[in-house]
Amino acid sequence: PSWLVSKYYAPKRVYNSKAGWEGSFSYEHVWKKGYGFGIDMSLFRTVFEGEDLYTNAKYDLMLFYLGPSFVINAKITKKWQYNTAIGLGYASYNENGDYTEGGVGVMLRAGIDYCFSKHFGVGVDMNLQSAVFKRPDNVDKYMEPNERYGFERLNILAGLRYFF
Repeated sequence: PSWLVSKYYAPKRVYNSKAGWEGSFSYEHVWKKGYGFGIDMSLFRTVFEGEDLYTNAKYDLMLFYLGPSFVINAKITKKWQYNTAIGLGYASYNENGDYTEGGVGVMLRAGIDYCFSKHFGVGVDMNLQSAVFKRPDNVDKYMEPNERYGFERLNILAGLRYFF
């Protein structure tokens, strides 16, 4: 699950938050001291209902992030480890398949892993992603003059881990 925690401006309506689904992939290389680098990719999708009940307008929103990250992993015990990451990369959003905008994204992640063996484990991560896009010309009528144009998401991810 993932939550859009920033405002989303649709015609005739402003949404303050919205839940959706997210898929994520990350690869990390960590040296023995616990520091390393990685690459993260995620795709978030949600659907907003429009205000016009006669046309049943829907806004299909997809948010994408791809970027490198700096990683810190720390062993708590032989079976448990804590991980954090911070990344800066490319972000884009697509609305209804016909409007796409690209910008800059920032990703923060913290999680914990349980290691079944030397190579396999499971983990849970909490991510915060923020994306900033070029401000469209026509948004001055419904956005504050100094308000940034972009999205912020919070998600919780669980998955399998493979350690090389």
